[in-house]
Amino acid sequence: MNRTLIHALAVSTSLLTGCAGTDDAPDVGADEDTSDDQLITQLAAGKADGTDEIISASNNRIQLAGAPARQLYVLMDADGAQVTTIAGYRILHGRRTACITDGIGTYCDLRGQTDSEAEDGFAAGLHGNTTTSASSYLLRLLRTKTGSTASTVSVPWFRCVRQGGVWCGIEEPRALELTFDKLPSVGPDFVYEGWIILDGATTTSRFATTTALTQYVPASLAAATAYVLTIEPRRNDPAPASGTHIVAAALTHGSPSALTTEHAAAIGTDFATAAAQYILATPSTASMTDNNLGVWFVAPGGPEALMLPTLPLGWIYEGWVVNASGPVTTGRFRSGMGADSDGAGPTAGPLAGPPRPGQDFIMPPRDLVGGRVVITVEPEPDTAAAPFAIRPLVDLEVTALAPPATQMLDNTHAERPSGTVVLN
Repeated sequence: MNRTLIHALAVSTSLLTGCAGTDDAPDVGADEDTSDDQLITQLAAGKADGTDEIISASNNRIQLAGAPARQLYVLMDADGAQVTTIAGYRILHGRRTACITDGIGTYCDLRGQTDSEAEDGFAAGLHGNTTTSASSYLLRLLRTKTGSTASTVSVPWFRCVRQGGVWCGIEEPRALELTFDKLPSVGPDFVYEGWIILDGATTTSRFATTTALTQYVPASLAAATAYVLTIEPRRNDPAPASGTHIVAAALTHGSPSALTTEHAAAIGTDFATAAAQYILATPSTASMTDNNLGVWFVAPGGPEALMLPTLPLGWIYEGWVVNASGPVTTGRFRSGMGADSDGAGPTAGPLAGPPRPGQDFIMPPRDLVGGRVVITVEPEPDTAAAPFAIRPLVDLEVTALAPPATQMLDNTHAERPSGTVVLN
């Protein structure tokens, strides 16, 4: 018989003799719910992903950080837990259970009778009655998630068994070691979130670091086939992964696997074949002497000026001109066929521009000679005014060439983000 079930049966037998956990037995430590101030203190103290101890059990209390905390937070949010927002923190309260996040780190606190010794495969366990305990609440969350009314229900990180009372266990963690190269900052409005893939995607929690960290996965996902890194809104983020996948890897257990943009679950290309050329011209004016005030990705009389890999949803190309005053967008586009997001641009003259990406800088004038032209790959959505750090095509110096002469952008695809992941 499954050891967890044996344990639950043993617990239910002891409960019948008066221990907390039967249908109507009082819950252990019922007057010890965690306050919002305590949650804020715990999160601020470093109970977030990357900490060495993501599951901590003490007398009548289990504390969670990192991936199991994020999983519990998502389960509670989907179930309609009571929400409090305080100074940038979002706090959820359920029965004897509370979670807090600042949009990056997550910390959870569960109160009730804890296992004196953890069951095989579990880092901690919690007992309680079937009505007012944290374990009964967790069982409800798992049943809501799975659509099951069975007495034993599991999701990654958690298993609950109802047999007289309710026992819930938190799985033992497996370390996921990550290193990154050229991973850009995503600014204050977004975060990175890792996902482990096995029969669906399970969060490995969120982070803002761009170099290296340790995340954790539950033991039940030790046979996961892939890891995917996404960019997520820091606030008001729905639970499923966004479509903005930046790098991914097929996992080789115990050995480093390469995180790349070209993985099919990421952007799907390394941009090695990307090519672009442009002309200096101002089609929005009738003047023949102001060509240096406009840039257009066209190749008069030749092939298409933009030869770009198709991007998945969640990503889009953007053109930029850069000089001593900083970068200015020339518009966003998915291909070189058709106008970009702002046509000839807000600084264009009175005439229409061609149906191709580009921009005129007439009012006020901006001389482009000596500056740079860059094509970036931008996440969507994106609130940053600056160019994103995936820049596969760059011309470091614009030359004063009159149309129809074209200028080429260099392919700089080697500068894209990459990394390694090891599931131990």
